[in-house]
Amino acid sequence: VEQAKQSLRNETTTVYSWGDLDDAEKLNLESGVALIVKVRSGVSLDDVNVVDFRDENILGLHKDGQIQVAKKMLAERKAALLVLVHEFGHKISREGDGTKGHEDEVESIWADITALESP
Repeated sequence: VEQAKQSLRNETTTVYSWGDLDDAEKLNLESGVALIVKVRSGVSLDDVNVVDFRDENILGLHKDGQIQVAKKMLAERKAALLVLVHEFGHKISREGDGTKGHEDEVESIWADITALESP
């Protein structure tokens, strides 16, 4: 029963095409992914689907090799980057929330992005 409830919460209710996004959402998604691509190989914008989740508290999921991000979080660059780094951390580490491998990968992505910005 609990597994069924979790599946329903994680379910997508809407999948958005590129044309459905406004200019700010496109920019925040593209720029966030571009930073990650600079520090990690084998990832791209093609790995990301923009969706609405049944549970409005979910901002992103990594599922079956694809990253799903909630459209609403694309309104702010910082929120978009937080969710993208977290979800790409799953894709790269192939580990779930709370695992050392996932946490290490997320921290490593942030460190590498920060190093890009440093003199």
